[in-house]
Amino acid sequence: MNPDILFTPFTSPKLTLKNRVAMAPMTRQFSPDGVPDDAVLQYYKRRAENDVGLIITEGTTVNHKAASNEVRIPGFHGKALDSWHKIVETVHAAGGKIAPQLWHQGGMRRPGEGAYPEYPSATPSGLVGPGKKVYDALSNAEVDELIAAFTQAAKDSKDLGFDTLELHGAHGYLIDNFFWEGTNQREDQYGGSLVKRTRFATDIVQSIAPRSAMIIRSFCDSRSGSSKTLLRVSRRASKNLSSLLSRFPTQASTYSTAALVVSGNPNSKALTSTWLAG
Repeated sequence: MNPDILFTPFTSPKLTLKNRVAMAPMTRQFSPDGVPDDAVLQYYKRRAENDVGLIITEGTTVNHKAASNEVRIPGFHGKALDSWHKIVETVHAAGGKIAPQLWHQGGMRRPGEGAYPEYPSATPSGLVGPGKKVYDALSNAEVDELIAAFTQAAKDSKDLGFDTLELHGAHGYLIDNFFWEGTNQREDQYGGSLVKRTRFATDIVQSIAPRSAMIIRSFCDSRSGSSKTLLRVSRRASKNLSSLLSRFPTQASTYSTAALVVSGNPNSKALTSTWLAG
């Protein structure tokens, strides 16, 4: 690939970027009590001032007691929203674009961690890995609450003026827990075949799609007990995400530590994949 493409504009119906370089989300744990302060604002301002095409924020947790394992990870609800609004305005004033990464840690949050240490962590079947049952399975009502938490975060993102958003569906976190057989052995509509295991992500996407352009981050996570390649997972998952992918122009993208390269190549075999919709 010619690297010059990184410095060309990217345009889609819901998102325009001055170049194709994006700052990947990096967990920082510098937000006191989950609320970004001025130091966090200045961190993002510096990157916008230096021509990053799209800033994807550090992981920000949706409004659920088991979403975070650390009180200094920024939330995306309550008092934190005012701080995020200031950050958006600052980034825009510096000529940048910004997206929050919406996150729930799922089975990666250990018992006793976070702002609510007594609250059990959330995984589809109570499993944190193949054969490793630690918690009770999520009830259908709890699944509905989690989908609603992501939906509300996406609405707040739009209302605050963010340019797009990223759903963290990788690395053994909640959405990823639903994808993999090793952590999802449900027998309802959210479990079963690989395509059925994408239902949780699909329901979140369907609730968000009318409002926002979005990025969906996925990953081939060996901890989940699967030897399938990401390419196969992405193709199969797309069948159940067709309600999004068939209605919105999409760009297959490859994701690396430093940049999001919008390649337009649906056959990319990168270990980590980001789908940019809208």
